Amino acid sequence: MDLGLNRIHRLLHALNSPHTRFQTIHVAGTNGKGSVCAYTSSILQAAGYRVGRYNSPHLLEPRDAIRVDGVAPTPAEFVLARNAVAKADIEAETCAMSFELLTAAAFWWFERRGVEVAVVEVGLGGRLDATNVFERPAVSIVTAIGMDHANVLGNTVEKIAMEKAGIMKPRSRVVIAPQSEMDAKRALIQKAEELGCECVLVEPARWVGGREGWANVLVAEEGKADVREISFPIPLNGHYQLENAATAVRAVHVLRTTIPAFAGIKDAHIVEGMHRTRWPGRLDIVTGAALSAQGLREVIVDGAHNPAAARPLRTFVDQKLLESGATGKVRWVLAATQGKDIGEIVRLLVRPGDVVAAAEFSQPEATRRICPIPKLENKKTMADVATTPREEYDIIMVGAGIVGCAVAKAFGTDGRKVLLVERDLSEPDRIVGELLQPGGMSTLKKLGMEECVNGIDGIPCYGYGVIYHGEQVHIPYPKTDEGKKAVGTSFHHGRFIQNLRKSARAAPNVTTVEGTANVLIRDEDGHKVVGVSYLPKGEKEEKQVFAPLTIVADGLFSKFRKEFTDKTPDVKSNFVGEKQKCRAIQTTLTRKNRPHSSPSSFILTDCELPFPHHGHVILANPAPVLLYQIGSHETRVLVDVPGKLPSASTGALKVKFLEALETERLRSMPNGFLPPSSNQTDGLLVLGDAANIRHPLTGATQLSIVLHPPSSILPGGMTVAFNDVCLLRDLLSPANIPNLHDTDLILAQLSSYFWRRKSYSLAINVLAMALYMLFAAADDPNLQVLQEGCFRYFQLGGECIDGPVGLLSGLNQRPIVLVYHFFRVAFYAVYRLFADGEWNDVPRNFIKIFTVIWAACVVILPLLWTEVQAGTFGDFMYACDLYELLINLRSTSTLTASNKDEKTEVDGFDSTPATLDLIVPIVELGLVEALKE
Repeated sequence: MDLGLNRIHRLLHALNSPHTRFQTIHVAGTNGKGSVCAYTSSILQAAGYRVGRYNSPHLLEPRDAIRVDGVAPTPAEFVLARNAVAKADIEAETCAMSFELLTAAAFWWFERRGVEVAVVEVGLGGRLDATNVFERPAVSIVTAIGMDHANVLGNTVEKIAMEKAGIMKPRSRVVIAPQSEMDAKRALIQKAEELGCECVLVEPARWVGGREGWANVLVAEEGKADVREISFPIPLNGHYQLENAATAVRAVHVLRTTIPAFAGIKDAHIVEGMHRTRWPGRLDIVTGAALSAQGLREVIVDGAHNPAAARPLRTFVDQKLLESGATGKVRWVLAATQGKDIGEIVRLLVRPGDVVAAAEFSQPEATRRICPIPKLENKKTMADVATTPREEYDIIMVGAGIVGCAVAKAFGTDGRKVLLVERDLSEPDRIVGELLQPGGMSTLKKLGMEECVNGIDGIPCYGYGVIYHGEQVHIPYPKTDEGKKAVGTSFHHGRFIQNLRKSARAAPNVTTVEGTANVLIRDEDGHKVVGVSYLPKGEKEEKQVFAPLTIVADGLFSKFRKEFTDKTPDVKSNFVGEKQKCRAIQTTLTRKNRPHSSPSSFILTDCELPFPHHGHVILANPAPVLLYQIGSHETRVLVDVPGKLPSASTGALKVKFLEALETERLRSMPNGFLPPSSNQTDGLLVLGDAANIRHPLTGATQLSIVLHPPSSILPGGMTVAFNDVCLLRDLLSPANIPNLHDTDLILAQLSSYFWRRKSYSLAINVLAMALYMLFAAADDPNLQVLQEGCFRYFQLGGECIDGPVGLLSGLNQRPIVLVYHFFRVAFYAVYRLFADGEWNDVPRNFIKIFTVIWAACVVILPLLWTEVQAGTFGDFMYACDLYELLINLRSTSTLTASNKDEKTEVDGFDSTPATLDLIVPIVELGLVEALKE
């Protein structure tokens, strides 16, 4: 196939450039082009314009592709156009191909009939297509992009999208239809930005309740910031017409608001044009007496030419069967052209019991590039597909880590058929997920996986020790609700994972395979995931498996993150540990990106810690160092930023530290930030680090659709993960959802899940970043004040320890406690400025009151906002008990020491009310104590 624009340009020039005599709407894409052209041209006709439409390929004969006001040229008129083009081709010696001759004939005919605006559909691709001859179309439209003509356009959707984007012209108007492929969407937007185009991204229309067959779409008013709805009928069949119709309406709205010649188009014209739209041969239902005589009720004719188009066809057929109550066979007559994936099309269309007949059509006249697949070849392919059984499950779980194993165990035990797909089932060697909090231990027991912490040389953990400039504070876990001493467990991550996998494999209804998941299989309109294509280890051919629900938890470097969001992790800095000198190379940091880093890690052998069986946080400069046992003789050290490391008062830690630096391999992991995004894809849950990333200070590896920081250091995240699995198991139980194909019911349950989980996940999400920003204060004087204030706050003991560590341990799951204690720390830090300062520090400290409180707000409020933005503020307040917070913040707060039975004054801070909505009382307290000293 000899693609190129040189011949068509020469041919049109020989015809006196007929394509320059009318306005043009140019349409490219993989699926939906024809429908968009039909809608657009019909609307323009209703508005009184003389409209040409050129589609490819034709339905019955070449002249069908050329329409003026919906009417094709007569055979005699078509011969007249072809002869005029053939004469120009001979005279100019262009040697044009058949499609180029047909395209030129269409433009010649449009000029001859006085067409004012032409709607032109691309034949193949876009960049080198014969229709791509317009210097600056009135608007360029790109419909849904998918895999098709890969041998010509490219073997990825991104490459195909760039070919289609070739119709965009510099500083032109571009309308981009809804895209199910995020790579395609990114490529289209990038191209539009490079060319300086005015780009409109279309959202699907929505059905209007109580008005069958009507939908609406939001459009912006010219010169105004607000938007309004346009309602219109959708006469064509198929759910995907919500996207096609919305694209056409938005394109027409762009025309009438940006080009004076189209300003006369009214909403009534849109309604009339949509109502009159017809598109023969596309989900077209044929009925009649002749069919009834042969025992057929109706025939559905469609041009589904690739897998993305085959899926909506099958869905439409299923809907028709359901509506009619029919249980009979579906008879399929299929034909295709060379280069089409007929095997995949058959797999998507045909169900057990259906009858399939292979067909072959003749070579289309004037379109020699279309080569039919021979009937016998089609028949063999269909037979091969028919003998290949379709492997189906209730749930496909991609990733056998913390999240994946828990999901497989929970849902398998619940009676669901689960496939667990893991790239590498050997023991992982990572520095994450090594400490399970007491709350996590309790939830692990609820999942029936409590034995997984046994036999791996796990170490009981009773709390934390914090070291700051040589001072130490002990932070034990609070007691459980039963009054028992709370205990967590630390261990080697890999050993724990292997036990979780063993437990999952032993669960009923669970199948585990080792293989690499490569593609999420989608349904007809691209909005629902229906399965996974994976490559089994040691094999060369991929396998396809199907399920109504696919759960993806493939980690920090997720290959599937792009399937549900166009956001990417923002890794602002990297710390690289150098074994010989134990120093790190840090990229230039700003205050904005400082919290992003990569902690270096190594193991100490037979090291005696200041607080045995406790996690340790050393507040070094510029960021913390963390230590905790992961075995009887091994202690994990995580160095976020190197510096002069404090040691225990005996100095014993220093020797072991230096010894390990010379003998152990330094490990690192990148830290970044990926804000949560709401799930937009039916049939898919994206969980764990694949969905959301925070700094790992609290070890917040979580399981949810959208909210998941990574796990490692002070792990409260595994606790959240196991809690999430329990909640999902209950919401999606067979009692609540008997059939996982019920998408609407699943979405309703997941909406409930999203806000119910906030009560325990929000605190970990916010705690992760907030604590790191305080502990890594570096050169920020306000954060340094908050850092010291936090340490002094812990020294007060009592509630000042029980509240925060209760959150971290997972025993207290109320976000209200986090916000309450965070601002208590902030105001106590302000108080300490005056209590510990000199007289001549008063003016400066007075200013710091406001800068420190502001810094505290800058730390926590944006983090809280990332949690609330996916829903309404009312939902957020309800989930987080903020109504109670407003009450508590106005109550009297007394800071107490933990070493006395009764409440006592600490450093002169008495029981005077300290409220967060009134700064003045705090200021007065600080000034009074400063003056006394």
